[in-house]
Amino acid sequence: MAVNLKSAFLVMQAVLSGMCGSRWGRIINISSIAAQTGGVTAPTYVASKLGLWGLIHSYVAEPIRKGGRDCRGRCYAR
Repeated sequence: MAVNLKSAFLVMQAVLSGMCGSRWGRIINISSIAAQTGGVTAPTYVASKLGLWGLIHSYVAEPIRKGGRDCRGRCYAR
């Protein structure tokens, strides 16, 4: 959880204000297909990757509220 979710949260939180200040930037997080399919052998991993999806979706809305429309969050998963 600390690596898959908390670290992404802390990095996004640290860079977002600078990105919005410059009115440009991209955040790329790597998730996993396990976030969509689940899994019985690694529920903590699945929960952290699904949490990452939620984190990304909430942070995509954050720059829009602050007027930084060019700040974007992306999550690529295969």
